[in-house]
Amino acid sequence: MSDLTNCATTFLRYPYGTSLKKENMSDLTNDATTFLRYPNGTSLKKEEEKKSDLSARHKPCGHIHPTNHVHGTYVIFLSSPEFLVDVIDPALQEWGHQLNDLWKFLGRKISGNVAQEPEKYSQIYVSHPVVVPGGRFRESIDLLEKEFQFWEKQRSVNVTDSKGKTHTVAQYRVEVSEPRPESFSEDYKLAENLTTEDAKQQLYVELKSGAESGWDYSTRWIVNNDTNEGTLKDLKVTSIAPVDLNSLLCMNARILSEFYKKAGNYSKEKYYEDLANSKNNTMAELFWDNTDGTWHDYDITKQKKRRYFYLSNIHPLWSDCYGKEGSRAHTVENVIKYLKSMKVLDHIGGVPTSLEKSGQQWDYPNAWAPLQHIAILGLYNARSIHHEAESLSFSLAEKWIRTTWLGYQQSTPHAMFEKYNVEIMGLPGGGGEYDVQLGFGWTNGVAMHLLDIYGDRLTAARGGSTSFKAPSWFSFVSLMLIPFLYQTLSW
Repeated sequence: MSDLTNCATTFLRYPYGTSLKKENMSDLTNDATTFLRYPNGTSLKKEEEKKSDLSARHKPCGHIHPTNHVHGTYVIFLSSPEFLVDVIDPALQEWGHQLNDLWKFLGRKISGNVAQEPEKYSQIYVSHPVVVPGGRFRESIDLLEKEFQFWEKQRSVNVTDSKGKTHTVAQYRVEVSEPRPESFSEDYKLAENLTTEDAKQQLYVELKSGAESGWDYSTRWIVNNDTNEGTLKDLKVTSIAPVDLNSLLCMNARILSEFYKKAGNYSKEKYYEDLANSKNNTMAELFWDNTDGTWHDYDITKQKKRRYFYLSNIHPLWSDCYGKEGSRAHTVENVIKYLKSMKVLDHIGGVPTSLEKSGQQWDYPNAWAPLQHIAILGLYNARSIHHEAESLSFSLAEKWIRTTWLGYQQSTPHAMFEKYNVEIMGLPGGGGEYDVQLGFGWTNGVAMHLLDIYGDRLTAARGGSTSFKAPSWFSFVSLMLIPFLYQTLSW
């Protein structure tokens, strides 16, 4: 850090206070998270004593990079995964090998400096690259339960449905009434004109809760005069019970039950089995909408469903937490009809996250790999239940493979992106609070899994040809600007 001695970043304090505020409001970097990824230049105790003006003591550093981690490789790396042998398209098979090689560059090993001086870093030191554990799980099952119980005890509330039955549902709710450290200036400026301190603090809670959801941000969390239209000032994350979070917890309760059975703890096996059944009932009785033929997020304050399309609506199809709504075949058929009626299956580049053109990154026209994966696998897993499920699953997998493959081929250097635009094949997504990110772990992983499932049928282009007509750079640039212009002019 010797080359950064005079930089503001070397004096970062992680606790809230004058220094953190000044550094974030100084606009020294394009990304507010930069400060949080740097070590403190001095101890926290000494930093508490520093109150002089930032601009008088420090100068901007230009383009700077965090140094608390190093690139690393995983302990076990298969240079040629077996499933790629079954990929029939030579272009996709070669692409699969290239994606596999990316893991060597996306791996991280945390710097030893973090272990030696932990008080200077926001990162938690781990001595080895993280790998997925194999057959042994006794030593980790209690940690899994602890994480699960956090959501049960710290993020759950009771709600009453239209029939007067009480359900326990989970929600995102971070009760810290300060700006996000990673987006301090953005949050501070957003709340600046609110008239009361209580209103500002509640907005900070909503912003943090939206970040906790991973959907930062989306019209999904906006409640404004019984609509999902508004600005980030209209976020009401803490008044919403999300379909996907509750569906995931239902699935995890079932998994914990299975784990405890294998571990021989039959009392906990029964406890989590009963809990999974209870959550399954809640998915049917609170979240399922018989008219629309899908599940919807639930407005706790208004005590009603939020009947807007978000791809998260069909999460229970993937988690397999359904069946109490009626026959499973009828439920799957209704979900397929719902997707068709929303016309979300018609886009060339995948299924949009929502139909709302808000300029936020978790809205139209963006498509995200985890959501595509959930939709594709949800339908794939229902292939024995409904005759049309597998063909739709393959169709969506084909679109996603083709758009990510084309985006990879057209980027220089070759890259996978965190999100894509459903309107133009291969076009990276846009919107939100930061530039589109390269890499990208979940996009790579989903692509490889789809090659594993459907590699014997997938092709890089129609008819087996790899000659797509690439979108022009004008299309790329103009579509990347649309969300920004919309947000600037409308919000």
